[in-house]
Amino acid sequence: MTLIEVVLAAAILSVGLGGLLLAASRSVAVLRAARMFEEARWTLSLGELEYPPIITEDTDIRDLEAGPVSYDNGYTFVREVEEGGGEDGLHIMRTRVSWGDRDRERFEEVVQYVFIPERN
Repeated sequence: MTLIEVVLAAAILSVGLGGLLLAASRSVAVLRAARMFEEARWTLSLGELEYPPIITEDTDIRDLEAGPVSYDNGYTFVREVEEGGGEDGLHIMRTRVSWGDRDRERFEEVVQYVFIPERN
């Protein structure tokens, strides 16, 4: 073997290892984001079970609001209802799960329309 072949083999090996390290670090980041998202979905489900949005004839839009409620996993559940602008009885219900991650506030939000008929 000549010195040029050894240097070329080392260069090819280093490029391959660099690519593997980059792929591994990105995979770990994707796994971490997926874990946080799954934990947020679990907290959303837990909050919906504890504070179900049940709509009856006597429901006021303030009865649908809940939280903020902090759970042991560090996630916070909150539900807010915005009054609809028209007379159609539609309101916007925002359910949000938030958490802190590396000095940043992250959240997952579900927006729904709910119909609450006007009482006469």
